[in-house]
Amino acid sequence: MMRWSLVVAIAASFLQLQSSFGVELSVLVQNVQFIILTGGTMEEQIDRATKYGDLLVGLGDDIPDVIGFTETFIKEPSDILVGKLNTTHPHQLRSFPDPLPIEKPLDSGLTLLSKYPIEAHDFRMFTEANGLDALAAKGVLVALLRLPSSFAVVSVTHQNAGGTDAVFTSQLGTARDLMKDFVARNIPLSAQKYTAVVMMGDYNIDAGSDTYREMLSTLAYRTEDPHILLNPGEDGFTSPSQNPTRRIDYIFKADVIEEGGCSFSYSNVTSYGVNDLVVEDLLSDHLGVAATISIAGKMDGVLSSQVDSNTVCENSAKGCALWLTSMQLFVLVVSIGYLL
Repeated sequence: MMRWSLVVAIAASFLQLQSSFGVELSVLVQNVQFIILTGGTMEEQIDRATKYGDLLVGLGDDIPDVIGFTETFIKEPSDILVGKLNTTHPHQLRSFPDPLPIEKPLDSGLTLLSKYPIEAHDFRMFTEANGLDALAAKGVLVALLRLPSSFAVVSVTHQNAGGTDAVFTSQLGTARDLMKDFVARNIPLSAQKYTAVVMMGDYNIDAGSDTYREMLSTLAYRTEDPHILLNPGEDGFTSPSQNPTRRIDYIFKADVIEEGGCSFSYSNVTSYGVNDLVVEDLLSDHLGVAATISIAGKMDGVLSSQVDSNTVCENSAKGCALWLTSMQLFVLVVSIGYLL
């Protein structure tokens, strides 16, 4: 009995040590509706920006670590909103692409804010669009964040409103290709087990549709929709913000980017839900989506700053939350030896 108690104590101590190096990353994506025509007057948009910024700041320590905004097309309300978050989120990506293509009077309307340092980023514009969306340089913005003992790759996008099947297929392909290229260029092989890959945005694709299924299979070889796993039986509708009837805003986790490629299964989404901060004062026509991702941390807390020359990835089983590190193996061997 004494031997078993010792083994249990050793295992418990190790698991506590391991979890102490993990990182909980909270993320939020919100369409803020700073846009010509449907966004209201300039005064109304400034008022909404001020109120929403104050609400976010009012969350205090609970404000998400990473915030992605879509429809930040209009500079003045966007500046006001982002300005209120300069202290909490000093690492900011805005106004892509720069310069604008001659044929595009509007930029992508994407903004990404982070509490953590942004080590690399990229933007890729969609090659296909239809309707009024063709006037905007919409696309995908992606960033590499350095966390205390982990990495996170986070993208934000806003796809075509009322897009045709062909447009959605093209835009999803752009998102896939950018993420695949970005991860290959920027994630050290040594950090594979300490990296989460998150994709979020206003995809304008209804949950449960054929295009939704295409979205999951296109964005990554293995794409996880946490809402399905964590909120069974809930609709998760995000649009319109009053009496929502559609789920078109999402946060996804990519477990495997491409078949036979890197596996990023050592992170888990622990919470996922609709964020209704905008509802009371009707600050947007979309509800937000928020999630928390638990990311395994490197035991010694030290991450390589160099991309390894060896690009062959180590693959892991889906949903794997624990794995045998050298320390775990040592504990296991010692414990078995003691019992024998």
